[in-house]
Amino acid sequence: MAESYQVNMETPADGEKATTVVKDDLDNKDESFGACSWMLIGLSYVLVVLFFPIALFVGVKIIPEYERAVIYRLGRIRDGKAAGPGMFFILPCTDTFFRVDMRTMSLDLPRQEILSKDSVSVAVDAVVFFRVFDCMASVNNVSNAVQSTRYLAETTLRNILGIHSLAEMLGDRDSLTRQMRSMLDETTDEWGIRVSCLLLQHPRHPLPGRDARRPRLPHAPDALHAGRDDRRVGHPGELPPV
Repeated sequence: MAESYQVNMETPADGEKATTVVKDDLDNKDESFGACSWMLIGLSYVLVVLFFPIALFVGVKIIPEYERAVIYRLGRIRDGKAAGPGMFFILPCTDTFFRVDMRTMSLDLPRQEILSKDSVSVAVDAVVFFRVFDCMASVNNVSNAVQSTRYLAETTLRNILGIHSLAEMLGDRDSLTRQMRSMLDETTDEWGIRVSCLLLQHPRHPLPGRDARRPRLPHAPDALHAGRDDRRVGHPGELPPV
């Protein structure tokens, strides 16, 4: 039965500065709209007044406590921050928004077959728990934050375990999980994602028929077998060896 090993990761304290690219971009950009943009925004407000009941039904959005909404107005982030939880209003013609789930999510990585440093094939399963701590970065800095985190975790798992021997995988898993978490955080911090827990299953012993250390005997030539048979049988009339 496979054993499991869990390492809990601490979540950064409130108010800790997030290292995200999107915030730096927002600070350096001029957030004012041009004349055409203001005309479209004004026209949208006029349409809201003219079609008030319909516009109210379309424009009012409600998101729960565990979600945030990143709102764009004419392709630019509105108000420089996320909206929610609760009720907010978007202009039907100029505003769009993306929902971001702030709860802890899990990724069950598929079984990875890894060749260790001492040339042993092992199979390892892992589960990564993570949460979004910067919803704006998770939308602006990566196209699909969850899928990208999955691919990154699979690659990191293979890279870390591939440079260690089987004995190190079995005996020093605490250090291996710390290395994996550190490598993951270097990239996911820019995506607004923080790995909160990593569950690394006990590496299995070499798979049957897949052990790279097992020597493979070459096929002997037919002539060699024939010579051995001749020595074994001998010449006609000769007594076989005792």
